[in-house]
Amino acid sequence: MTDAPRALPAWLPPLFLALISFGLFAPTLNYGLVYDDSFLIANNASVTPARKDLSVAFELFGREYWEGVQADQQAALQPRGQALYRPLTLFLWALIVNVNGLSSTWPFHLLSVLVNAGVVVLLY
Repeated sequence: MTDAPRALPAWLPPLFLALISFGLFAPTLNYGLVYDDSFLIANNASVTPARKDLSVAFELFGREYWEGVQADQQAALQPRGQALYRPLTLFLWALIVNVNGLSSTWPFHLLSVLVNAGVVVLLY
C-alpha cells in the first residue's frame, strides 16, 4: 500500500511567485525618480499639494493624468487630450506624498513592486 504524494497547499504557488517578483524588483527601492517620475510626481501641481491637504488627493478622481504637469517642462511632451484617466495611480502617489513627502523615493518604488507582485499572483 503506497501513500499518494501530498498536494501543495493552494496558497503556496502564488506566494512563491509573489516572493520571487518582490525579490527581483526589491533593488529598485533604493533608486531615485527617473524620467517622467520627476514631473508626474515631484513637480506635479495636482499631486504635490496633497502634502499639506489630503482632500486634494480625492480631487484627482476628476482630473486627467497629465493635468498638473508644468507647461515649462518640455520633457513631459504635454500629451493632453489623450483620454488618459488614471485616478488610482495619482491618488496613491498623492497619499504617499501626504504621508512621506518627497524626502525619500522608496515608498513610490515599494508601491510599484507590490502592484507588480499582485499582478503576478492575479495572472497565476
